[in-house]
Amino acid sequence: MNLKRDWHGQQTEESLRIHNLYRIIYMMLSFLWLLFIYQLSSQPAGVLSFRLIDLFSYQTAYLFIYGILSALVYLSFHQYGRKLIYEYPVVLGFVGFIAILDEWNQFHAGFQRGSYKDVLFDLIGALAALLILFMVKGSRPPKKD
Repeated sequence: MNLKRDWHGQQTEESLRIHNLYRIIYMMLSFLWLLFIYQLSSQPAGVLSFRLIDLFSYQTAYLFIYGILSALVYLSFHQYGRKLIYEYPVVLGFVGFIAILDEWNQFHAGFQRGSYKDVLFDLIGALAALLILFMVKGSRPPKKD
């Protein structure tokens, strides 16, 4: 996203307003995706009614699901125009916490088994998506003002 700056190098009010709108949209999409994950983990094993799960194996689908979650969370909290080294570990930690809650929900619902291996597999999907975002973000040519 290209933020407009005034002659002092400060972001204009319009560009900040647009940036905040995008952040709100990504936060709402993240929340909806969390509800989707909760709905998936609350179903009995083998009764998943989504075609996405039918096309891929169970673990591959969760790689994709947690990859999308990490991308949405990253885009929700990313500060455009700033290089913050801690963005990626914070997003990975948040997604890891959600993966742990997901396994806890599966264990206590009694439908599926909760396993630390599943959490690690979910984190691999999140890490892969963050690496793709990092490479795409770093491959852009510098902007000319």
